[in-house]
Amino acid sequence: MSSIIRMWGKMQSEAIEGRIIHKPRIVRIEKSSVETASIKSIFFRDKLSSKAEPGQFLMIWIPGLDEIPMSISYALEDGSVAISVKMVGRATNTLYFRRTGQPIGIRGPYGVGYKLTEGDVTPVTEDGAYGVKGVASEVAETELEKSDYDIIYTCGPELMIKKIVDLGSKYSVPVQASLERIMKCGMGICGSCAIDSYRVCKDGPVFHGETLKDLKDFGVTTRDHSGKRVPL
Repeated sequence: MSSIIRMWGKMQSEAIEGRIIHKPRIVRIEKSSVETASIKSIFFRDKLSSKAEPGQFLMIWIPGLDEIPMSISYALEDGSVAISVKMVGRATNTLYFRRTGQPIGIRGPYGVGYKLTEGDVTPVTEDGAYGVKGVASEVAETELEKSDYDIIYTCGPELMIKKIVDLGSKYSVPVQASLERIMKCGMGICGSCAIDSYRVCKDGPVFHGETLKDLKDFGVTTRDHSGKRVPL
């Protein structure tokens, strides 16, 4: 009887937590920071977001327009968090120009994040803004040829990630990769982010390389806004 009570208590707790995570919360922009000519970080306060794992994401509601998935880019000691938005379309352009004091809606955090391990890190960015300058897959192969690494973390275009996963297999180094797919609900209901039998929003967005290398859609096809498979 005691084990049944404990299980029921856990189920109730998970249900309550789920309702809180899924319920849209209105926050106000506290400040913004221009990172580049087209990228801005938007800061706000939200208790649940501040406890997110690296790699998890939020569903951001732009009032009167749209709701889009955004990764958490900052989680500061003062409890504030930020998303970094690049102007690539109507929703992101509107979000970019939201001003201090204006509201946005948030749900989440959602998804599976990175499982971090201790050790030195070699960051790579294509423009050299942070870490080593170069194409990530090329730099990764050079590094793996000359040094031993415990793990590879990667995010970005899927074709690049596919090369990184292949390198991980070649050099027997585990890979954790964050995939990008069209997400409409963020909670595994709509299926718009499906890759094979997995849902990126719920089973990911961070996947282990051993899982990805066996998927027939990985690095080959994605889905458009109608859900149709299209070539990458």
